[in-house]
Amino acid sequence: MPSPFPGMDPYLEQPTFWSSFHSRLIVAIADAIEPQLSSEYYVEVETRTYQTMSVSVNERYLEVREMVTDEVITVI
Repeated sequence: MPSPFPGMDPYLEQPTFWSSFHSRLIVAIADAIEPQLSSEYYVEVETRTYQTMSVSVNERYLEVREMVTDEVITVI
């Protein structure tokens, strides 16, 4: 039987597996872009938590910051 959701990977859609995939991907992206930045900047992996009804959701994201001032330049 063909998938009823073409283009979707049900393995990645399961929350148990998606969290691990996203964590590994965000670190891989940070590792890939950091060598391309000038020495004035660095990359940090950050986490924010918010509530959706009764569920607590943790999201990881990247911040590119200025070395001297620690100012956020961009968020990925």
